[in-house]
Amino acid sequence: HTRMFIHKKKLYLCSVHKFNLRMFSYLKFWWKSSNQHGLHSPFVYNYLTKGLYEAEGMSNNESLNWILKSIKYFKPNKIHVIGDELNCNLIEFKELFTKDVIEANIIIVDKEASNKQECFTLIENISSEQILLFKDSIYNEKFQKKLRDHREITIVVDFFFCSLISKRKEQLKQNFFLRL
Repeated sequence: HTRMFIHKKKLYLCSVHKFNLRMFSYLKFWWKSSNQHGLHSPFVYNYLTKGLYEAEGMSNNESLNWILKSIKYFKPNKIHVIGDELNCNLIEFKELFTKDVIEANIIIVDKEASNKQECFTLIENISSEQILLFKDSIYNEKFQKKLRDHREITIVVDFFFCSLISKRKEQLKQNFFLRL
């Protein structure tokens, strides 16, 4: 019994530790993040104010709501989705789904359904006209930094629980930490 109790106590302490790390990560993010004020990118400003702030909420799930608003704002012809849970939640856009990444305007990735190397391979292969949306339930500062430092990525819009990635040629390299 004692061994089992100690084991559970360690697991409990571990989960409290992970909660504290996540809270600390969020506070650091919140401190450096902003809203639309001071944005010097018309692309990001319009996306944030017209696509995310003005649009009505469509889901109680924050990351799903962000994805739905992003799809409605960008009005893609084709969407490529990586992650079974996302496929089920985006059923209203099923007619836009494509299995071919190259023909998609928007690529949506549930980071839990793919590994980091797959994500970076995908980034290497997207064009400057495509937008990549990463849904991430656990904030990973190292992964976000790799995205920001990637030589081909021109825009990273980090919302803590999700990110917009683009290789837009008409955009200078910029990173944004934004609150929704």
